[in-house]
Amino acid sequence: MGLNFNSFTDQHNSFWENLITDSQDLEQPLHYKKTFKNPVLTMEEIKSVFMGMGNDNSKNKTSLVRVYIDGLQSHEYQQKVSKLPPKLSESLEEWAYRIFEKNRFCIVVNGANRWSEALSIKIGKFITPLLKRYPIPQISIDVTVIIGNYIYTPFGIHIDPPNLRTLHLHLGPGKKEFILWDKESFQSLTGSEDSYYQPEQISGYRYLFEVSAQDTFLIPAKYYHVCKNGDFSVGVGLTLVKNTKEKLFLDAFTKDGLKDLAVHIKECDTGNFFSPELIQYQNISSEILPNVIFEPWLEKSIKNYIYKQDSNLGLRSCPLECSIPFTHFNQLKRRKVRLCYPYKIVTYPQEEMINIFVRQNHLQMKNITIIQELINFINEGQVIKISTLIQKYSNFTTEDTLLGILILFIRFRGIEIIM
Repeated sequence: MGLNFNSFTDQHNSFWENLITDSQDLEQPLHYKKTFKNPVLTMEEIKSVFMGMGNDNSKNKTSLVRVYIDGLQSHEYQQKVSKLPPKLSESLEEWAYRIFEKNRFCIVVNGANRWSEALSIKIGKFITPLLKRYPIPQISIDVTVIIGNYIYTPFGIHIDPPNLRTLHLHLGPGKKEFILWDKESFQSLTGSEDSYYQPEQISGYRYLFEVSAQDTFLIPAKYYHVCKNGDFSVGVGLTLVKNTKEKLFLDAFTKDGLKDLAVHIKECDTGNFFSPELIQYQNISSEILPNVIFEPWLEKSIKNYIYKQDSNLGLRSCPLECSIPFTHFNQLKRRKVRLCYPYKIVTYPQEEMINIFVRQNHLQMKNITIIQELINFINEGQVIKISTLIQKYSNFTTEDTLLGILILFIRFRGIEIIM
């Protein structure tokens, strides 16, 4: 029996529809109290981020984690947070106070979905209705976890770049105050457009929202803002990033290089957050960039970039690779697997090859009929006996080839083993 995909996201459809309407297309601040009957995220999923981080030995993980003590960034405590995960018996709050003791602290984790598949799955289900309204690659999404008992967020009163909107999911238990100023009010109070790091010295504010556990709050780009805390609290920020042509160029050159060059959105004629233009995978032409000649290799790079984003539902951080819990193919033959819904494996053919995209990972294989058939079957969401697949495709490919393909899909978290 396949998964009922709609059952996971129907409860969130009305939320996104109301949010977009009530905030005037994400242009105005908006506070919803006790938003969901069943919370989008729990403390256990946030705890799993730090447990996954503790098991990650990659060199770049500390670049995604910032820790502040009494408003100042601390390398010492960053190392502690990165290397000392919570114990199974500890709550997130107990772990934090074991690490920080009596200090006022703030932990900021960018790309938090990288370290927790449980968090990735929940976020993926939550944003699926949004992506129907604003398809990839019009937007991409950053997932940031913020934890602490700080007074004010250490970034000071600041304004986000114009292509960002952040939806804050507040888990509590402590309350937060989001304090906002329009540009005119802020500059009148401070005499400057720059960020201001002594918020307690400003006597007035334009808007104040008190946010409790299980509330949601939308921060538009055109407002200066700061968050005031006090008690221990946990929040998750979903930053919706408008992928302008200029930003995609910048990302392509600074992050992924020309291999993943993405210049595929027609320039928007208005100041709206989302371009109404349809995204086209084909016919990339001089209409989009009149001074650029698109060579075939560039067309291919653009297309690959889009498919990579699509395979990860627009989340900018891809998950860590999954360690394979066995050492021999024979152990896999006795198992069952299932799609890591809501993420699907996406493909397109290219001459004698098929391009396969699994959670931002790009694979190329010889384009034989059974590959696409196998992926279509996996994307239905059924629990699949691997022994059944071996028997089904025994006349088309070798057992080792089939198992090798499945191991790649497991490794890149396209499918999961059902124990």
